Amino acid sequence: MASLSIKMRLIGLAVLAILSLIILGAAGIYNMKGMYEDSENLSTVDIPGIEYSAKIKIALSNYRLGTFSHTMADTDAELDTREKRLVKFLSELDAAQADYEKTIVKPEDRALFDTYVKNRKEYQDKIEQILTVSRDFARKVEAQKALRFETRQVYDQVQGSVDAIMDYNEKQAEQKFIDTTAQYKQTIWVMVSMIAVITLVLSVIAFTIIRGVNNGMIEMNRAFSALAQLDLRVRGKVVGDDEIAKAMTQFNNTAVELTGVVRSTQDAAQTVSAAAHELS
Repeated sequence: MASLSIKMRLIGLAVLAILSLIILGAAGIYNMKGMYEDSENLSTVDIPGIEYSAKIKIALSNYRLGTFSHTMADTDAELDTREKRLVKFLSELDAAQADYEKTIVKPEDRALFDTYVKNRKEYQDKIEQILTVSRDFARKVEAQKALRFETRQVYDQVQGSVDAIMDYNEKQAEQKFIDTTAQYKQTIWVMVSMIAVITLVLSVIAFTIIRGVNNGMIEMNRAFSALAQLDLRVRGKVVGDDEIAKAMTQFNNTAVELTGVVRSTQDAAQTVSAAAHELS
């Protein structure tokens, strides 16, 4: 570094500081991007998945209760009202199911959803058979018994598949939260470590530059102080090839020239003195 000029050292220090800031910023942006993606998935996939699967479960419960209500209708008006209510419940179930399907991004989630769709179809087929019986007022008791005993297992299966979907999404959301927290802590650790290393490196370089300039200035002060006392024997110590070293070289050359001039003057004075003595 001693061979570099002070200007080049300062430029190098500034460039190194700028590059360090760029690297530090890039590392921060990269880690923040990862946290943003995790939080984005959490807000657009996992949390909506929990919400829509809960809606599916509620709609299924409403559909079953609506079916029970259907088997108890004893007039055409009541039957018509409860038919419309069942249509509404099915519409809500289809909407929640379609919304949930849009959040599926992983094969495991798709497999759970496919199992649910299969169980729902089986359950709904049985319900449709019961509703057909229930529309005959003379067979209401038969429909009620069939709904209570013949569909229970299938209903538990479809609800179980919905519970599995909800459990999957809850675990995914919990894991995303844990990952985001861990990544946040890692980002803090990386940033602090990089700041410490960059600060140490820049401090060492700055200290080296300041020490070199300070030592050069002390040497120049010593040499010029001696020259002010008309001591032409002094010579400055030249270290490196920077501005101070070049100035010291010029100083030494000037001191040599002045020494030569003084010696020439002394020789001339001695010659004049000898001539004067001869004249005398």
